[in-house]
Amino acid sequence: MENMYDKGEEEGDGMVVRFKASARHLSSSSPFFRALLLSGFSESIKFKAEGSVAVSTKQWDADAFLYVLKILHCKHHELPRQVDLDMVAKVCVVGDFYGCQDAVRFATQCWITKLKPVPNNKYRPLLLWLWITFFFRMPASFNEVTSIIITQGKGVIGTLGLPIPAPIMGAINNRRREAITDLVNHIHEEHERYTSGDLGCSFECGSMMAGGIDRNLKFYKLRPVDGFEAPYHNHSYMSVVRTIEMFTTPRWYDVTSTYSSYGYQYTAHQCHDSTYASLRDGWNGHLDGLELKDFVKLR
Repeated sequence: MENMYDKGEEEGDGMVVRFKASARHLSSSSPFFRALLLSGFSESIKFKAEGSVAVSTKQWDADAFLYVLKILHCKHHELPRQVDLDMVAKVCVVGDFYGCQDAVRFATQCWITKLKPVPNNKYRPLLLWLWITFFFRMPASFNEVTSIIITQGKGVIGTLGLPIPAPIMGAINNRRREAITDLVNHIHEEHERYTSGDLGCSFECGSMMAGGIDRNLKFYKLRPVDGFEAPYHNHSYMSVVRTIEMFTTPRWYDVTSTYSSYGYQYTAHQCHDSTYASLRDGWNGHLDGLELKDFVKLR
């Protein structure tokens, strides 16, 4: 694979980088190039005659493509010992496109252990990690990453152009939406219990607590009229949880039987149902992630 890299030239709206690679190595490791060799097109005729092929890349990062070509030419020793998260994801995308996933996984596994830990609130790195954990078939990390995305993600989660299978993204978005809907439904169920008398020690107690829920929902804009409805743009499961935790509990005073020269005495109302603790029933610090085995066959 000598002189495999050509700096390239301007073509159209960007730089085109050309690589000269071994036809035998490419066709033995990549279904894409194997099909090209058998296609009968002019490229395949040149492919067979010269034993090498000039590959132009405009859609891929040049370094990522070069690393994959080195892998296919068994030049693992020429790969860098460490790359950043973006480069790992790019190499995986190239390997996935050309159908040489196993070769890429084998050659670049050492990169994974040197990456920084999975972030807990940054959208782009989380999506890159999602793609990487799927590509490398990492069940535990896949579960962790999807849990964070489902819990922290705001609005409909996209792929950033990564080839993450649609069923995975669909499951992430569905679980996130359903989790937030469950929170909202629980609030309305508790509101109904106050208005029906199932909660609250008296008519006054139930009325005050139900009215407090209405006021909080309006104040924090958690009503459909405020735009708060599925798929809950600009809201995450955790942001809704934290908002509910800030709900103000009504305070009022009951008349006591004690009478003095100052008139009737009043004491702050206290009963088991005069707090919004029940709104927090069933909350978790995080939502369960997805199981990789539900989307791909694991060895």
